[in-house]
Order: sequence, then structure tokens, then C-alpha cells
Amino acid sequence: MLLKLFLDRRIAFVLLIVVLLLMNMHTSVLMWRIRMGCPDTHTYMGLVGAAFSRAPARQRDLVVALTGFAQYSSLFGVLCLYTLSFGKSLGMAMYDVHVCLPQWTVLGCILLLPFVVTARSMGSYQSLIWFNILTIIGTVGIPLWVMAARAEVGVSDRGAYYAVAPISLSSSMAGLSKIAFAFSDRKSVV
Repeated sequence: MLLKLFLDRRIAFVLLIVVLLLMNMHTSVLMWRIRMGCPDTHTYMGLVGAAFSRAPARQRDLVVALTGFAQYSSLFGVLCLYTLSFGKSLGMAMYDVHVCLPQWTVLGCILLLPFVVTARSMGSYQSLIWFNILTIIGTVGIPLWVMAARAEVGVSDRGAYYAVAPISLSSSMAGLSKIAFAFSDRKSVV
């Protein structure tokens, strides 16, 4: 029974990821076609304005404004998430220093400020790109290495753990938002 439930969930989530991937690919192809048809545009708002160039002016202006609002809201949310994540990771890295999360977040912003102020474009600091690649490899590799070294299954000293946790509305929404974030296009310039 438990194995069947686990397999059903796993299949459903794999199908969901495949559907989201196909949606992302379809959207990317549509955007590429619009971009090729409008070579003078360089932003999403410009692309939307060009795509709606034959529409009435009020409709075009409304759609361009909604696109700008959605894009800037998304970017604001992503930057807030990154800022919060940096503060949380500083707090977790120095867990024995008792400082509250807002102070860790402000410290993180202060540490990143010189890079943000001096970088004129993405990729200005090649060393940061390589550092980012190494942290991604470490983020994936270190837990896999630790789990392989321990090779524990079933119950830990902290209690039981599950391969598939019980589903709740909160955990489902958190998981779906992570999947949507992973498949979203976070570029501000085309």
C-alpha cells in the first residue's frame, strides 16, 4: 500500500515536471518567434508592445503596463528571496553567533554591495561565476557524499523520516512554488 502510494506520487510529480517543462519550451519558442519578428526590441515590455502593435492603443498600453508590473513584481520577489536566502545562509553558517535574521540579511547586503555597485553587466566578475559553479556542485555533491557515507535507512536519532512526506496544503504549495520558480525565466532583457 505504501509502495503503491509512493509510486503514484512519484509518477504524478514526474508528469507535472514534464508538463511544466513543455510549457516553458512552448513559451520560449513563442518569445523567440516574436523576437525574430521584432529585432529592434530588447525588453519584454518592448516585445509585448511589438506583438500588440496592431491592437488598439488603449489595449496595447494596458497589456504593456501589465507586463511591466508582472515582470518587475517577479524580479522584486526573486531579489527578496535571494536576499533572505543569503541572510539565512549566513546565520546557518555561523549558528553559534546569536544574531537575528534581519541583521544577518543586512550584513549580507553590505557584503554584496561592492560587487553590485561596481559590476556594469552580468559576467563582469568571472571569478564569481566560477565560485557560483563550485557552490552549486558543492550543494549537490556534499549531501550526496554524506548520505552515501552514512548509508542509513529508516530511523535516525531524531526520529523517523520518510522518502515521501505526508502531503499537506502548505507543503504542496511550497513544492509547487519551487517548481514554478525553477522553470520560470528570470531574464530581464531578451
